[in-house]
Amino acid sequence: MSRNAACHAQIALRQGDLAEATRWASLAEEDADACTFHRALPLTPARLLLAQGRKKQAAKKLATLYGTAAEAQLGWGMLRVRVLQALAAPTAEQALAFLGEALALGEPEGFVRSFTDEGELLVPLLRKAATEGIAPRYVRRVLAAFEVDAKRRTQKLPGPRHVLIEDLSERELEVLRLLSENLTNQEIAERLYISVNTVKTHLSNVYGKLGVPNRRQAAAKAAALRLID
Repeated sequence: MSRNAACHAQIALRQGDLAEATRWASLAEEDADACTFHRALPLTPARLLLAQGRKKQAAKKLATLYGTAAEAQLGWGMLRVRVLQALAAPTAEQALAFLGEALALGEPEGFVRSFTDEGELLVPLLRKAATEGIAPRYVRRVLAAFEVDAKRRTQKLPGPRHVLIEDLSERELEVLRLLSENLTNQEIAERLYISVNTVKTHLSNVYGKLGVPNRRQAAAKAAALRLID
């Protein structure tokens, strides 16, 4: 599946056009995804299975993908998969457990789009999580983002200035600024009083969100999008 076909399939899914999504997916290879970050973690096929109501098949694929993400320590990927697993779960109890893990992964960095990107079907489950006392403040923030998205669709409000796969956290922006100053990982770690491994984790997240493979392209894209001063 070419990445181009995967992109079209994902766009069609978000527009609710299952027939068009299926058509584009038929042109795609199994391991392609709309996001370059997911070359080893293709999520579009699982999303298509969910849209087709084939939850059992989606759950099986997602279980494999979660293992891949966990082994590679792709925190952002683990979060994305857990959200989809919540939608694919056969019972409400299992769905809530998956969502709880997703919220635990996302809350420290304040991820929002990882949830809203998966659509309104997640809203009832998020509300249930809040009533169960699972990360209630964070859930309210995510639900508020769903409401903003809904208003944009109905009132045609202007979208955000930058179109990213996922918003960068404040810490990731700090790392990105220092990266753009050509500091090494060790120098960034010393400047921010964090470990080198933590710097590497932040950089991995930054690359994924910007859709770039390396430091040079990350700095160039950040400058082009005016993400840093």
